Amino acid sequence: ACRREGPLPVCGDPQVRSAPSGTLNPDCEGEQVSMSSALDGMSGETSKAPSRRVDLSLLLRALLLAVVGFAVTFTAPLHEDIAFNRAIFVALCAALVVLAAGQFLATRRAEAQAPADRWGLTLGVVALLAGVAAIATTGAASLAFIVTVWAALGAVIEIWRGLHSGHRESLTTGVLAGLLAIALTLAGGDPVAVIGFLGAYGILAGVYLAIVAFDFSPAAGATPTRAYPLDTETAGS
Repeated sequence: ACRREGPLPVCGDPQVRSAPSGTLNPDCEGEQVSMSSALDGMSGETSKAPSRRVDLSLLLRALLLAVVGFAVTFTAPLHEDIAFNRAIFVALCAALVVLAAGQFLATRRAEAQAPADRWGLTLGVVALLAGVAAIATTGAASLAFIVTVWAALGAVIEIWRGLHSGHRESLTTGVLAGLLAIALTLAGGDPVAVIGFLGAYGILAGVYLAIVAFDFSPAAGATPTRAYPLDTETAGS
Protein backbone atom coordinates (compact mmCIF):
# COMPACT_ATOMS: atom_id res chain seq x y z
CA ALA A 1 0.00 0.00 0.00
CA CYS A 2 1.14 3.55 -0.67
CA ARG A 3 2.32 5.54 2.37
CA ARG A 4 2.36 9.24 3.16
CA GLU A 5 5.71 10.78 2.26
CA GLY A 6 6.13 14.29 3.57
CA PRO A 7 3.23 16.69 3.31
CA LEU A 8 1.78 15.16 0.08
CA PRO A 9 -0.67 12.23 0.35
CA VAL A 10 -0.27 9.35 -2.05
CA CYS A 11 -2.67 6.71 -3.35
CA GLY A 12 -3.62 4.28 -0.61
CA ASP A 13 -3.28 6.85 2.19
CA PRO A 14 -6.11 6.75 4.74
CA GLN A 15 -7.08 10.27 3.74
CA VAL A 16 -7.46 9.07 0.19
CA ARG A 17 -9.59 6.09 1.20
CA SER A 18 -11.76 8.33 3.33
CA ALA A 19 -12.76 10.37 0.27
CA PRO A 20 -16.40 10.02 -0.82
CA SER A 21 -17.20 7.02 -3.02
CA GLY A 22 -16.64 7.67 -6.73
CA THR A 23 -14.25 10.56 -6.12
CA LEU A 24 -10.46 10.82 -6.00
CA ASN A 25 -8.21 12.89 -3.83
CA PRO A 26 -7.08 15.92 -5.91
CA ASP A 27 -3.42 14.93 -5.50
CA CYS A 28 -4.01 11.42 -6.84
CA GLU A 29 -6.16 12.81 -9.62
CA GLY A 30 -3.23 14.99 -10.67
CA GLU A 31 -0.97 11.93 -10.76
CA GLN A 32 -3.42 10.11 -13.03
CA VAL A 33 -3.65 13.10 -15.36
CA SER A 34 0.15 13.23 -15.60
CA MET A 35 0.37 9.50 -16.40
CA SER A 36 -2.40 9.86 -19.00
CA SER A 37 -0.58 12.78 -20.65
CA ALA A 38 2.65 10.79 -20.78
CA LEU A 39 0.89 7.82 -22.40
CA ASP A 40 -0.78 10.12 -24.94
CA GLY A 41 2.62 11.61 -25.81
CA MET A 42 4.10 8.16 -26.37
CA SER A 43 1.21 7.12 -28.61
CA GLY A 44 1.53 10.40 -30.53
CA GLU A 45 5.22 9.74 -31.18
CA THR A 46 4.38 6.25 -32.40
CA SER A 47 1.74 7.56 -34.79
CA LYS A 48 4.24 10.06 -36.21
CA ALA A 49 6.64 7.30 -37.28
CA PRO A 50 7.45 7.76 -41.00
CA SER A 51 5.90 5.43 -43.53
CA ARG A 52 7.98 4.04 -46.37
CA ARG A 53 6.96 5.03 -49.88
CA VAL A 54 7.79 2.93 -52.92
CA ASP A 55 7.77 4.84 -56.20
CA LEU A 56 6.77 2.22 -58.75
CA SER A 57 7.54 4.37 -61.79
CA LEU A 58 11.13 4.94 -60.68
CA LEU A 59 11.48 1.32 -59.65
CA LEU A 60 10.36 0.05 -63.06
CA ARG A 61 12.73 2.42 -64.82
CA ALA A 62 15.55 1.31 -62.52
CA LEU A 63 14.89 -2.35 -63.30
CA LEU A 64 14.83 -1.64 -67.03
CA LEU A 65 18.15 0.22 -67.01
CA ALA A 66 19.76 -2.38 -64.77
CA VAL A 67 18.60 -5.24 -67.01
CA VAL A 68 20.07 -3.50 -70.06
CA GLY A 69 23.29 -2.76 -68.20
CA PHE A 70 23.80 -6.34 -67.04
CA ALA A 71 22.76 -7.70 -70.44
CA VAL A 72 25.56 -5.67 -71.98
CA THR A 73 27.99 -6.77 -69.28
CA PHE A 74 27.46 -10.48 -69.86
CA THR A 75 27.48 -10.36 -73.68
CA ALA A 76 30.98 -9.00 -74.29
CA PRO A 77 31.75 -11.29 -77.28
CA LEU A 78 28.82 -9.72 -79.19
CA HIS A 79 29.79 -6.07 -78.73
CA GLU A 80 31.43 -5.84 -82.14
CA ASP A 81 28.18 -6.89 -83.82
CA ILE A 82 26.37 -3.72 -84.93
CA ALA A 83 23.06 -5.59 -85.21
CA PHE A 84 23.30 -6.72 -81.59
CA ASN A 85 24.15 -3.23 -80.36
CA ARG A 86 21.28 -1.77 -82.34
CA ALA A 87 18.87 -4.37 -80.94
CA ILE A 88 19.89 -3.54 -77.37
CA PHE A 89 19.41 0.18 -77.90
CA VAL A 90 16.10 -0.21 -79.75
CA ALA A 91 14.77 -2.47 -76.99
CA LEU A 92 15.79 0.10 -74.38
CA CYS A 93 14.07 2.90 -76.29
CA ALA A 94 10.89 0.85 -76.77
CA ALA A 95 10.66 0.06 -73.07
CA LEU A 96 11.27 3.69 -72.14
CA VAL A 97 8.46 4.76 -74.47
CA VAL A 98 6.05 2.30 -72.83
CA LEU A 99 7.01 3.49 -69.33
CA ALA A 100 6.69 7.16 -70.28
CA ALA A 101 3.28 6.61 -71.88
CA GLY A 102 2.02 4.63 -68.90
CA GLN A 103 3.22 7.27 -66.44
CA PHE A 104 1.66 10.08 -68.46
CA LEU A 105 -1.71 8.33 -68.65
CA ALA A 106 -1.61 7.55 -64.93
CA THR A 107 -0.92 11.16 -63.99
CA ARG A 108 -3.64 12.35 -66.36
CA ARG A 109 -6.18 10.22 -64.50
CA ALA A 110 -5.01 11.62 -61.17
CA GLU A 111 -4.50 15.20 -62.31
CA ALA A 112 -6.44 16.51 -59.31
CA GLN A 113 -3.67 15.25 -57.03
CA ALA A 114 -0.66 15.72 -59.32
CA PRO A 115 -0.09 17.41 -62.68
CA ALA A 116 0.64 15.25 -65.69
CA ASP A 117 4.32 14.42 -66.07
CA ARG A 118 4.96 16.18 -69.38
CA TRP A 119 8.71 16.02 -68.87
CA GLY A 120 8.53 12.24 -68.70
CA LEU A 121 6.41 12.24 -71.86
CA THR A 122 9.05 14.39 -73.58
CA LEU A 123 11.70 11.83 -72.64
CA GLY A 124 9.45 9.15 -74.14
CA VAL A 125 9.15 11.07 -77.40
CA VAL A 126 12.94 11.46 -77.58
CA ALA A 127 13.35 7.72 -76.96
CA LEU A 128 10.78 6.96 -79.68
CA LEU A 129 12.57 9.09 -82.25
CA ALA A 130 15.95 7.64 -81.28
CA GLY A 131 14.65 4.08 -81.55
CA VAL A 132 13.12 4.68 -84.97
CA ALA A 133 16.33 6.33 -86.19
CA ALA A 134 18.40 3.42 -84.85
CA ILE A 135 16.23 0.90 -86.72
CA ALA A 136 16.84 2.80 -89.96
CA THR A 137 20.62 2.90 -89.57
CA THR A 138 23.17 0.21 -90.34
CA GLY A 139 26.56 1.81 -89.67
CA ALA A 140 28.49 1.93 -86.40
CA ALA A 141 29.22 5.64 -86.65
CA SER A 142 25.59 6.57 -87.30
CA LEU A 143 24.38 4.40 -84.41
CA ALA A 144 26.94 6.01 -82.12
CA PHE A 145 25.74 9.45 -83.21
CA ILE A 146 22.09 8.53 -82.50
CA VAL A 147 22.91 7.20 -79.04
CA THR A 148 24.99 10.30 -78.30
CA VAL A 149 22.19 12.67 -79.32
CA TRP A 150 19.69 10.63 -77.29
CA ALA A 151 21.90 10.84 -74.20
CA ALA A 152 22.55 14.57 -74.64
CA LEU A 153 18.87 15.44 -75.07
CA GLY A 154 17.97 13.23 -72.14
CA ALA A 155 20.55 15.02 -69.98
CA VAL A 156 19.15 18.45 -70.84
CA ILE A 157 15.55 17.39 -70.21
CA GLU A 158 16.33 15.61 -66.94
CA ILE A 159 18.34 18.50 -65.52
CA TRP A 160 15.69 21.01 -66.60
CA ARG A 161 12.97 18.90 -64.98
CA GLY A 162 15.01 18.56 -61.80
CA LEU A 163 15.46 22.32 -61.55
CA HIS A 164 11.87 23.32 -62.35
CA SER A 165 9.55 20.57 -61.11
CA GLY A 166 11.08 19.33 -57.86
CA HIS A 167 12.20 15.94 -59.22
CA ARG A 168 15.51 15.94 -57.40
CA GLU A 169 16.51 12.51 -58.71
CA SER A 170 16.36 13.94 -62.24
CA LEU A 171 19.41 16.08 -61.55
CA THR A 172 21.56 13.02 -60.88
CA THR A 173 20.21 11.01 -63.81
CA GLY A 174 20.68 14.06 -66.02
CA VAL A 175 24.31 14.35 -64.98
CA LEU A 176 24.83 10.63 -65.67
CA ALA A 177 23.25 11.00 -69.12
CA GLY A 178 25.48 14.00 -69.80
CA LEU A 179 28.57 12.01 -68.84
CA LEU A 180 27.37 9.24 -71.17
CA ALA A 181 27.05 11.73 -74.05
CA ILE A 182 30.58 13.03 -73.40
CA ALA A 183 32.02 9.50 -73.22
CA LEU A 184 30.28 8.50 -76.45
CA THR A 185 31.65 11.59 -78.18
CA LEU A 186 35.17 10.67 -77.10
CA ALA A 187 34.64 7.05 -78.18
CA GLY A 188 34.73 8.11 -81.83
CA GLY A 189 32.12 5.62 -83.05
CA ASP A 190 33.84 2.51 -81.72
CA PRO A 191 30.95 -0.01 -81.36
CA VAL A 192 32.54 -1.82 -78.42
CA ALA A 193 33.03 1.44 -76.52
CA VAL A 194 29.55 2.70 -77.40
CA ILE A 195 27.71 -0.37 -76.11
CA GLY A 196 30.07 -0.60 -73.13
CA PHE A 197 29.40 2.98 -72.03
CA LEU A 198 25.67 2.44 -72.53
CA GLY A 199 25.80 -0.63 -70.29
CA ALA A 200 27.75 1.23 -67.61
CA TYR A 201 25.19 4.03 -67.70
CA GLY A 202 22.37 1.51 -67.34
CA ILE A 203 23.90 -0.06 -64.23
CA LEU A 204 24.78 3.23 -62.53
CA ALA A 205 21.45 4.91 -63.26
CA GLY A 206 19.49 1.74 -62.47
CA VAL A 207 21.11 1.26 -59.06
CA TYR A 208 20.65 4.93 -58.18
CA LEU A 209 16.98 5.01 -59.20
CA ALA A 210 16.30 1.79 -57.31
CA ILE A 211 17.68 3.40 -54.15
CA VAL A 212 15.66 6.56 -54.68
CA ALA A 213 12.48 4.54 -55.37
CA PHE A 214 12.52 3.37 -51.75
CA ASP A 215 12.19 6.70 -50.01
CA PHE A 216 10.59 7.94 -46.81
CA SER A 217 7.45 10.02 -47.21
CA PRO A 218 7.88 13.68 -46.14
CA ALA A 219 6.93 14.81 -42.68
CA ALA A 220 3.43 16.11 -41.99
CA GLY A 221 2.94 19.51 -43.55
CA ALA A 222 5.97 19.21 -45.83
CA THR A 223 5.71 19.53 -49.59
CA PRO A 224 6.62 16.25 -51.36
CA THR A 225 9.34 16.40 -53.99
CA ARG A 226 7.48 13.99 -56.25
CA ALA A 227 3.81 13.33 -56.78
CA TYR A 228 3.38 10.05 -58.61
CA PRO A 229 -0.03 8.35 -58.46
CA LEU A 230 1.70 5.00 -58.77
CA ASP A 231 3.22 5.36 -55.30
CA THR A 232 2.35 2.78 -52.65
CA GLU A 233 2.97 3.02 -48.92
CA THR A 234 4.03 0.40 -46.43
CA ALA A 235 4.66 0.75 -42.72
CA GLY A 236 8.15 1.94 -41.95
CA SER A 237 10.43 0.18 -39.53
